[in-house]
Amino acid sequence: DEFPYWPYDEKGPIGIEALADLDALPRLRRGVHTVQYSSFDREGFNDSGFSGEEEFLYRDEDGAIVLVDIRGPGAVYNLYLAWLNALPDAMEDDILDDIGPLQVFLDGDTQPTIELRPDFLFDGMHPPFVDPFVFDKLESSFGTVSYLPIPFRSSCLIRLPSGPKPLWFYQVWVQRFRDAEGVPAFDSPTRGGARAGLATKPGDDPKDPRVQAENEVHQGTLRLDPPIDGHSETRAVLFESNEGGRVQSLRLRPNLTVADTRNLLRSVWVEMEWDGEVAIEAPLALFFATGHRTSPPASRPEGAVVSSVPSQSLLIGEDGDGFLYSYFPMPYASSARVSLVYRGEEGLSDSDLPPVEFEYRVETHALREGELPGVTEGYFRAQRRTVSRAEFGSTVPLGDDFIVLETRGTGHYVGVVMLADDSQETFLEGDERIYIDGSRTPQIIGTATETFFQGGWYFQEQSFSLPLHGAPVLALREGVPGGKIDATMYRLHPSDLVPFYDSIRFGIQHLSLIHI
Repeated sequence: DEFPYWPYDEKGPIGIEALADLDALPRLRRGVHTVQYSSFDREGFNDSGFSGEEEFLYRDEDGAIVLVDIRGPGAVYNLYLAWLNALPDAMEDDILDDIGPLQVFLDGDTQPTIELRPDFLFDGMHPPFVDPFVFDKLESSFGTVSYLPIPFRSSCLIRLPSGPKPLWFYQVWVQRFRDAEGVPAFDSPTRGGARAGLATKPGDDPKDPRVQAENEVHQGTLRLDPPIDGHSETRAVLFESNEGGRVQSLRLRPNLTVADTRNLLRSVWVEMEWDGEVAIEAPLALFFATGHRTSPPASRPEGAVVSSVPSQSLLIGEDGDGFLYSYFPMPYASSARVSLVYRGEEGLSDSDLPPVEFEYRVETHALREGELPGVTEGYFRAQRRTVSRAEFGSTVPLGDDFIVLETRGTGHYVGVVMLADDSQETFLEGDERIYIDGSRTPQIIGTATETFFQGGWYFQEQSFSLPLHGAPVLALREGVPGGKIDATMYRLHPSDLVPFYDSIRFGIQHLSLIHI
């Protein structure tokens, strides 16, 4: 393939270090191009293999099914597979025996570096595919996922032996590098502090403890009264600075003893400003990916079946003590302000909004040598978009994508949280499509929304929360599969982040029966 030209070369951490060195997450990349290989419908529709079409790259001279074929240096950072794994175990074994082993050939070797039956890649019992890098179908709600980095210096080929094309789905996220400088060999992930990130206890800061020891702490309690007498909002400042630095962590514990079902966490927003510009405005329920668990829609009917677990990802969520947490590093060059804003929610009157008390803790760190926000590092920003079911078809014509992220400039996409309210479950069929730097062809195109969030078969209506992906709340509003649901989903990309150098456009195919 023709490789894009970039004038600089800064790959950031590579391989295992991309998961271990989370302090490097703001570092701008050069010479890095993220792509996805998947079983998407080559005709542009949404079949993705159900009709038996051979949706993969090609068959080689041996008749083997080739899933990935890359010439040049890079690293596989995410490997996802799903098959008819909701069947009884004996039937599933027969299917997997027919599929045969998954083979990975690296750097021109004629013998596979990896050769395992697909489910063995994710059961945690076949090194180096072990905890905390892999998740089986029960952990990931019928997706099977590996975050074990597989770096390569000259080539990577992933294939299945010859045979009929199985009914299955795959997604492989790969970073391609301009050159092989600094790209390590694929080896055991157990050395050094490589496990540090994913193995961190849920709710604890996964970044380097030596850096954390130097953090400055800003903490206290505050009370936010609801907006009254025509005022649109009330606000309180948690942290403010007029010199450069980094916000290393943000922790909040709201008092939810008063009417937590009144969508309180959708009424209070977090607002962050870097160098005089507002970069983040989002309701707490969305920013921390707690979604419907602590603030279920008041309209949810009786008889709804709710599957719910605490949202406890590596970098955002809610810990066991009730603290909402964010551990994304957020640099700023000259000033910063972090605030809470009580805005209320559409449909709620002033009398419906109680006052709320918060405990808070913000940890910051001085900029270190080479950390230049806006030059060598990106600013942490978030875009919030909301579209109701009634607006689909007008603001988002059927056939167009629901836009998750669209911006110009230089940076990298690192994660998404999605809340879907009162939406037909079939919205999970929509494929993700990410276009980089004005390309008319998506560099990343998947097979469905639930596979993007690393589950399978509509998650089998089973909620889950893992370090880098999850669906912590799934509510069947009508009590049965196939109807309307409320869903909270998230996915983070510390290793398989998506750099862009001019622009990015991230959309999800939609079927109009959705409120996001």
